[in-house]
Amino acid sequence: MATAPSEPPLPDELLEDIFLLLDGGTDLARVAAACTSFRRIACARRFLRRFLSLHPPPVLGFVDIGFRYGGRFLPAGKPHPSASAARAVAQAADFTYSFLPEHSGWLAQDTLGGRMTYLGCGWPLWMQGKPGLVC
Repeated sequence: MATAPSEPPLPDELLEDIFLLLDGGTDLARVAAACTSFRRIACARRFLRRFLSLHPPPVLGFVDIGFRYGGRFLPAGKPHPSASAARAVAQAADFTYSFLPEHSGWLAQDTLGGRMTYLGCGWPLWMQGKPGLVC
């Protein structure tokens, strides 16, 4: 039995242009899960830079770094378009920071690009500012 000739594959550049037309990160994740060649394109740094410039990630909320022993997550509320996703993140994520090493306490210092820096509290005065974490 003869097999039908396969169509020539679409060039990566054309697939990138098609993927840039997607609505957001959820759709891009679905595309990346469809096949390995789509995943390779969707995960490439150059493509992700272009995609994120057109589709910035939604604001889910803020972390109050003035809150002692970690930060306190303040999810976006209605009528913000990502309020339901923010509520889901607040319920699912560990904002008690139980994953941090045991210590007398951690004080959130700063945030940048989705990462937070912490300073260990309770250290002797001469050591303050030295022990810290980036998560």
